[in-house]
Amino acid sequence: MNLGRKRHCSLQKLALARFLKNGHFKSMRSPLASLSKFDFIGVFFLRVGLGALVAYNGFPLLIGGVETYERVGSAVSIIGIHSLHLLFGLASAVIQSVGGLFLLFGILTRGIALLLSIIIGFAIAQLILSAE
Repeated sequence: MNLGRKRHCSLQKLALARFLKNGHFKSMRSPLASLSKFDFIGVFFLRVGLGALVAYNGFPLLIGGVETYERVGSAVSIIGIHSLHLLFGLASAVIQSVGGLFLLFGILTRGIALLLSIIIGFAIAQLILSAE
């Protein structure tokens, strides 16, 4: 009887040690844990959707001409740059159209995402300041 009690105590200690090591019991596994192997599908659809959206928005800017470049490039006046609006507008249009395609196809994803985030940040800031 005493031997059975010692074995029971050692099993409890083993279970407690596993819990402390892993943070959970083996039997308490989440029923959705097996879906983690499909994480890339959600990221893929986000990347393709945002890339298509940005490219769709960028191509009319690219073929819009000098007036469009000046209007888009004027967003940098928020940070005190009051010249070279044409250059900044052209750069923004090229980054949006070509960067959207790159994002769509997964080419240079992190760099393009950084550039697009900066451009979208300026667009949002200009929108907020024009509403005031």
